[in-house]
Amino acid sequence: TDMKRLHENLDRIYAWRNHDFQRFQRFSERGIALILVLWVVTILAVAVLSFSLTTRSEARAMLTYKEGVENKFLAEAGLRRAIMELFYRKTNPQQQILREGFEIFQCDGRPYEGELADGRYRIRITDESGKINLNGLTDANGVVLKNLLMNQGVADDEANVIVDSILDWRDQDNVHRLSGAEDDYYQSLPRPYRAKNADFETLDELFRVRGLTAAILLGSGEQKGILSCLTIYSRSDKINLNTAPPEVLKAIPGISGEIIERILQYRDLKPDEKVQLISGWLGPDLNAIAAYVTDAESNVYSIDAMGYKGNDKRRYAIQAVVMIEGTQKYRFLNHKSPSLSES
Repeated sequence: TDMKRLHENLDRIYAWRNHDFQRFQRFSERGIALILVLWVVTILAVAVLSFSLTTRSEARAMLTYKEGVENKFLAEAGLRRAIMELFYRKTNPQQQILREGFEIFQCDGRPYEGELADGRYRIRITDESGKINLNGLTDANGVVLKNLLMNQGVADDEANVIVDSILDWRDQDNVHRLSGAEDDYYQSLPRPYRAKNADFETLDELFRVRGLTAAILLGSGEQKGILSCLTIYSRSDKINLNTAPPEVLKAIPGISGEIIERILQYRDLKPDEKVQLISGWLGPDLNAIAAYVTDAESNVYSIDAMGYKGNDKRRYAIQAVVMIEGTQKYRFLNHKSPSLSES
């Protein structure tokens, strides 16, 4: 009887153990299934988030590209408008009656704005004869460039080095001026090269001339660079008083602040008020600066065009140098798209 009870108790124990094991097994299977489900959900969530971020990034990139293309076409429209205004200027040189909407654009770098659909463009036109012509620079008129450099914060001795080095870069010999540089200097550099001994073909060559740095040419911080005041396209070694920017006017020897004010005042006169040339307008004041200036306009112009929409900071800038050849023909001498213009 005792053995029988013992066996019954053992059977009960085995039954309980089997029952507990089955329950544990069921719980374990449910736990594993839950973990797998959580992993699947996590993976799907990461995939969805990644897809969402990718889609969002692609949408932003597409929007930025679209706006960039639109701004580019707005800038191109501004460039073509500037060329059209130059044709109008050439065909109406003696305009006396000022009609609204038919004003002749000035070529002294002042800004003009226009609208096109839901966008805008800003253009500046500058006659290249109002800049300092590097290929017309001589020992006699080099003082204009020196004054420009010093007005921009370059020390006197550094300005002498730059002016003499530019003159040495262009002349045919290999004998440097007092503060200049020829092959002996350039050959001693870590990456040696030779002086060109010929006219400048691009303004970028200035970066190879002794003494000139990116800060001087392009500006640094609030200090404006001198590159926008220089040209290789003018056919004159004199400065056009009608179109020269204020920085260039200030660099002309003998010119005073009062004379500059009179020049700028003359530019703002209405066509019917300009009864005399600027030389007559200045009168005796012209004598002090006559050796460095002219009032003859050229047919080569630099154009800065910028396209933008609303107050958007994303803008597209184009710089071009255009030669007007007749009343309906023009030719690009230089074209940068995009550029670093701050029109």
